[in-house]
Amino acid sequence: MDAETVDHDDAVAATFDGRRWRFPWLEVGAGVVYSAALLAYTARYGAPLKTIKMFVAIMLGLLVPTLRRPRHWLRGVVRDWVPLLVILASYDYLRGRADNVNTVVHYDPQLAIDKLLSGGSTLSNVLQDQLWRGTPSWYDHIVSTVYLSHFVVTLVTLAVLWLTNERTFRRYRNLVLCVVLAAFATYFIYPAAPPWLASYTHRTPEVVRTVGATLHAAALQSHGPVLPGQGNALSNPVAALPSLHAALPMLLALFFWNRVRRPVRALLAAYPPAMAFVLIYGGEHFAFDILMGWAYAIIAFVVLRRVWARADRTTSDVRAEAAP
Repeated sequence: MDAETVDHDDAVAATFDGRRWRFPWLEVGAGVVYSAALLAYTARYGAPLKTIKMFVAIMLGLLVPTLRRPRHWLRGVVRDWVPLLVILASYDYLRGRADNVNTVVHYDPQLAIDKLLSGGSTLSNVLQDQLWRGTPSWYDHIVSTVYLSHFVVTLVTLAVLWLTNERTFRRYRNLVLCVVLAAFATYFIYPAAPPWLASYTHRTPEVVRTVGATLHAAALQSHGPVLPGQGNALSNPVAALPSLHAALPMLLALFFWNRVRRPVRALLAAYPPAMAFVLIYGGEHFAFDILMGWAYAIIAFVVLRRVWARADRTTSDVRAEAAP
């Protein structure tokens, strides 16, 4: 047996002798406790979908794999996550008051485009005439799940990136914030009504908010909460254009398209149109709201990608000059 084989065997033995490799009992135990607590909270109070509650859940979740590095976790929370929380919480708060600044609510442009696309009616009316039965069908629960994914997917994606690649995390975080802030500015300038509100003001036939009806029926059937009580304090019924529900799935697809393999690309490609269908069928957005959400995502991605490319070139030049 040669020396190289002996060295390899010694390395393998040392890996499993307890000195180099340890089963992560601490992390596994903390993960079990965290999962049980999250499930118990959801069963008792509903899913923590409000911004602050979701952040708390994610921060505690990030603590689990970093228990042996508490300083790293604390530094990351303060440096990377607190600014994001402040901006998104401020967005939630101010978004609910944007309609107090400009009280002129716009209906006609969105209605005109919907009627052009549907041949005289609205797309929400067309889909609900075909699919809504007055009570939720089995597919309405799938529709509601896709709708609710808006509150989870982006933040969970950011959490995974923070654990695996902080540089990519910061780029995706900044991209999300650009779209959110641009949408927020638009809500102040151009208050726009969704289909259900146009129906409420008798500009269209009745449009049912199917997601709300489905979640309410599910809560009654389960004798427990499905969603937390959102209340009306942070809601703005005329903050519909652009649709962030449409923008963020498009942003996800654009950002990760060249970072994932082909099977995952199929999911990325399906997510934006699936969300668009859900928003129109559910009476939450007109087609124009969705198209504008996609446009905001595409513009932000193109602009920031050029900024990143320039920064990468600058970094490469500096390293080349510094190299011996």
